[in-house]
Amino acid sequence: MNATTALANTSSRLYACTSQISQRYIATTIPLCKNRAGKHRLVIKRRGNVVYVTGFLQHSKRLDIRRIYWMFGFAEEFLSLLLKQPVKLELQFVTDEKVLAYNYI
Repeated sequence: MNATTALANTSSRLYACTSQISQRYIATTIPLCKNRAGKHRLVIKRRGNVVYVTGFLQHSKRLDIRRIYWMFGFAEEFLSLLLKQPVKLELQFVTDEKVLAYNYI
């Protein structure tokens, strides 16, 4: 095992840990739309130094927009401090699971 292999294994483990931390925190903090299997629809992308967390929120009339915006900002700041790199949330509202395009493919 050389230094390059050890570095690659370390970085892949680090990416896996940061992905799990991001997914679990967002899934418990923000009410996400779940699919039929009960799993959250989150996609985590890394572009340069920035971590992008994308997903879908199920729209309901009970949601308070101020509370949602506060949770977005709090989650971005908390994850940025925890992971020590910028985190951006790209979450969209949908009315129903059937609206999503990949269900029809």
